Amino acid sequence: LTMRGGLVLGFGVLLVLLILSGLSALRALSEVQNDNQISLRQFLAKNQQLDEIRAAVYLSGTYLRDYLLEPHGAKAEQSRRELIDAKARIQALLADDGPISGAGDREMFEALKREMRDYWQTMEPVLSWSPAQRRKQGFRFLDDEVFPRRSNTLSIADNIRSLDQQQLMRRDEELQS
Repeated sequence: LTMRGGLVLGFGVLLVLLILSGLSALRALSEVQNDNQISLRQFLAKNQQLDEIRAAVYLSGTYLRDYLLEPHGAKAEQSRRELIDAKARIQALLADDGPISGAGDREMFEALKREMRDYWQTMEPVLSWSPAQRRKQGFRFLDDEVFPRRSNTLSIADNIRSLDQQQLMRRDEELQS
């Protein structure tokens, strides 16, 4: 009876330890899954923010082109207003650095902000040009100033996206090992 009681007690202890280790494993798996979901949400939020910035930069270039090359004053003024709205949208997107997480991301995001400040400072004087100035200097300004700056800005946004994809892939590798 004591031998039997000892075996039952030992078996009970082993069963309890097995159940506890199973619960612990489930809790650890749940934490890993939650961390993975958080990483994925951050990645998607950052990509959405970068896509919106990229789209607004393209639109701003289009609005500026339309403003500089439009011979009719009313249409040029409409493009100018749309350009100012695009600038406000980009500035709002750049002010929200919530999705940006790592130090490398932050440095690249700050570089993107600087590049966008330079981009807008370059365009600022153009917004007060007369129709004659726009006709005379508009295409050259687009070709010499706007297009190269837009390419640099988009390149920085692409670098941020690439860095973020690398971080996500590293996170996946860590989870698999």
